[in-house]
Amino acid sequence: MANIQFTPYTKTTQENYKLPKLNIPTIVRRSKTTPIIINTPLNETEDEVIEKPKIIKGITTFKGNINIGNMQPVIDKFNEHGISIRVTSGLRPGAMTASGNLSHHAHGNALDITPGEGETWDTMKSKLKASPELVSWLQQNGFGILDETKSDTMRKTGATGAHWHIGKDTSAIKGLQALIARQGGILKAQQGVMLIDSQPASYAKQYNLSYNPFIQKQSDDFNKWYAAVAEANNLSPNPDDPEHYYDYRGYFKEHNNAAEEIKGHFDDKYKLPGHETFSIESKYYKPGMMAGHWENEDEYVPTPFSEDEMDARQHYAESRFNNSAVSKSGARGAYQIMKATWDEIVKKNSLNANINNYSDNKKVKDIYMRNLERYPTIAKAKEPIKTALKYAAYNMGIGNLDKFIAKELEKGIDVYKNWDWIDDLNHQTKQYVNFIVRGIDGSNDLTESDFKKALPNRFK
Repeated sequence: MANIQFTPYTKTTQENYKLPKLNIPTIVRRSKTTPIIINTPLNETEDEVIEKPKIIKGITTFKGNINIGNMQPVIDKFNEHGISIRVTSGLRPGAMTASGNLSHHAHGNALDITPGEGETWDTMKSKLKASPELVSWLQQNGFGILDETKSDTMRKTGATGAHWHIGKDTSAIKGLQALIARQGGILKAQQGVMLIDSQPASYAKQYNLSYNPFIQKQSDDFNKWYAAVAEANNLSPNPDDPEHYYDYRGYFKEHNNAAEEIKGHFDDKYKLPGHETFSIESKYYKPGMMAGHWENEDEYVPTPFSEDEMDARQHYAESRFNNSAVSKSGARGAYQIMKATWDEIVKKNSLNANINNYSDNKKVKDIYMRNLERYPTIAKAKEPIKTALKYAAYNMGIGNLDKFIAKELEKGIDVYKNWDWIDDLNHQTKQYVNFIVRGIDGSNDLTESDFKKALPNRFK
């Protein structure tokens, strides 16, 4: 059993619940310009703002000076899995977020926790990764964990002390995946790729696939086979360990319940989102996910990026994030749209738009990109070739792309099967497509390092 401690860092219980009086001064409402005022013990909550608290009917559970609201089942689950925690905040009627919205704390549907006795942030994270049942239970019940232990996150949320925020917030739900994923899970979290469960049944449900559970004999055979696989490949003894990012049960079934391969490369078909060589050939792949393909046995090419990532790359490639940019040819705005194209789309879609306004420019760009997707030359392609052709057309023009494809076919190069055709594009378009879709550096400042340096100032 884990040790659960309750250490209050809020004003919640002082006046509203007639519990032992705490020597805590007034906490003033936070605004965008006025920081929170607090000179009490360290405040470890993400939205410590109290405004005319009200008692919420039906929520009466208390632990020490903490009202834990509806979160007892969450505490029980952490306890069940041997993770010692210190609860620093629970129900706070009237609590608001930094953006001025009512917090999940206000309804008793959130907790803030720090490491309990014998725990550190690292041991808590390790135990969470090693507890797929706990992760699954949290996600299936709509909870996530926002890791507010890093300075960048704390600045964004307004937290003045390190903690994990457990709640039903969108940021927390995405944050749980980031917390258990490799390399912090930043890319996966940005794409909203949610690792719902470690069990194949849940993967199947998430991706609308059929799933037939093992019968007992299959289960016994699988366990024997996987034990050998784990030993040969130095893997976790748990076949459902989230760190695998692989559906071993699916692979086992695919090979008629008697998979022979023990050591080496396993079929891409059952790789899961987050695998370092997650492939477009995986049955779990969906357009927009971070994935890739094998050029040959040794060369894995990651592509395409998520839609948001490619949009940011296109914004940089077109205008270097200068929303008032004007090219020598007259293209204007964030995504460098020609005036004739702009006028046509604005008129056809009855838009009231300003070409130098980022949101308006993006809206027109998105309409144009959708039109390109439906163009016959591009529509017949499969991903990720379709995405590459779409960006090529945006840069060089759809008419020029048609001519280019015709010439490639004459040379015996099938643009719909591999990436060879990209090397035959004109220099500018080749760099454009490679940078946006494949993450390959171009010349001058169209490089990964320059893009990453400029990205924080994209909307400043």
